[in-house]
Amino acid sequence: MLMISKGYSGRLPSPCQCQLWSYQEIMPGLRDLLRVLQEWLSHSSAEILLTSVSTTLSSPKALAILPCCSTIDVRQISPSQSSLVMPTQGIFSKIELQSISRRDDNCLRFITAYCLNPLSIRNIRIGSVQWRQISHALAPVLRTRLDSSNCSRLLPIPKICAEEESSSVTINSAVIVKLHHPTRQRKRSVVDAFKDKRNASGEGRRRVSADVKNALSNDQEWGFDILQLERVTENHALSHLGIKIFERWKVHETLRCSTDLITRWFSVIENHYHSLNPYHNATHAADVLQATSYFLDSPAVAHHVQDTHATAALIAAAVHDLDHPGRGNAFLINTRQSLALLYNDQSVLENHHVALAFQLTLQQSNNVNIFARLTRDEFVAIRQAVVEMVLSTDMCRHFEYLTKFQQTVGNLHDCDEERDATSMTVCRMLIKCADIGNPTREWSLCQKWAMRIVEEYFDQTTEEREKGLPLTMELFDRNTCNVPLTQCGFIDMFARETFTSWSEFAELPELLKQLEINYENWRQQTSTWNPAKNVNLMADT
Repeated sequence: MLMISKGYSGRLPSPCQCQLWSYQEIMPGLRDLLRVLQEWLSHSSAEILLTSVSTTLSSPKALAILPCCSTIDVRQISPSQSSLVMPTQGIFSKIELQSISRRDDNCLRFITAYCLNPLSIRNIRIGSVQWRQISHALAPVLRTRLDSSNCSRLLPIPKICAEEESSSVTINSAVIVKLHHPTRQRKRSVVDAFKDKRNASGEGRRRVSADVKNALSNDQEWGFDILQLERVTENHALSHLGIKIFERWKVHETLRCSTDLITRWFSVIENHYHSLNPYHNATHAADVLQATSYFLDSPAVAHHVQDTHATAALIAAAVHDLDHPGRGNAFLINTRQSLALLYNDQSVLENHHVALAFQLTLQQSNNVNIFARLTRDEFVAIRQAVVEMVLSTDMCRHFEYLTKFQQTVGNLHDCDEERDATSMTVCRMLIKCADIGNPTREWSLCQKWAMRIVEEYFDQTTEEREKGLPLTMELFDRNTCNVPLTQCGFIDMFARETFTSWSEFAELPELLKQLEINYENWRQQTSTWNPAKNVNLMADT
């Protein structure tokens, strides 16, 4: 991919196929581009050159980003007065493609990829991205994305020009040339990814294939396979499932908004999950959303949950891990991340997830404000409920919320609490159980989710060792960890008591039954587990 302006006079690579898109269309899809590029790599022997760039603009009329590549002679670039672009000589380091997103995902959102020759490139390179000065016309868009990402340390945020200035700026001369794999058929391409983005933004409804419909057919059952949906939607399980669940629960009627607006909202939310996190990604959010809907379907639960709280629970489930970096709160605190400082080390990620969710929803330029037609009181009520539910997913406060729930349901017949308070207590527990519900899924799903979360913990422990930080989860050392033993430990410490209380209240005994089946399966593996398996945990997930 190469972003060019009217001042560019260099030679385009050949052979290639090109198609033009406006910058406004391409910006929301940078993360999808990277995902598609990775898929493209998996179907060819070629490799991609990911380049680090910085831009200096003399005028806000156009933007051009050129690759830092020796085959492009910068002297051939003759920018006009309306656009001055200087490619930098980035400092590169070789990194395995599979490991890029886990440490540099925030950077990757702004990296430009350039295919010099799709069949012959042999190196993978990546460097941190530095934006020295950003066009006034693009600053509001980029400022939103930078603010919504935990990357202020990496990307200095430019000052925003006055609204009246930016509104008069045109950037029509900026285009994007996308290069396609010459031998690749119509399986999936970069163009498809951005067509999805345009469709999700209201220019057309996303077509649902037969495979997707089939994968969604049993979404009201506890045996629903979210990982199958992840595969057939190519990592868009959250938006496909979310739209269906919101329609079934008539969320658009409660919020008095259109279904198209719900579709656009899911596109924005899904785009802000880190798709290459092994566990904390949009598929996990979709899994929690499905569990939330399943729990709300229980008559015993529905009897105690107010309509507003039910809607809030579905929203909270969809956003509860938004922009999760694949590292826990303790890691952010120990590394003195800006988010930890902002939230005073208290429920750092949980605060960030819900704050970002409302920021993205209310941001005028995103055009996805699903709360726009609510009265002030209605908005305050639903916002408060969503915030409380997302904050309740902090495992550091797990037993506090569990005890409160047990006390509440134990006194239901005494009517000591108001219905509103009871409803909120139930919904907090509902979200918590949906969030940690993997051990209660059928064995194949339970096992795959366990490998995903353990892989993420392995990565964190490795990074902590490299940085000389305290080990927050010392058991999760890739070289020594007994994975089945860790899963038995989680069930013993957290899951069994939690789901004993919840399944009894919700009248869902199948949860506890499956939990014990899975526990026994893990227990039988503890004595035979070989840590050598830890090298490739994600192979079958």
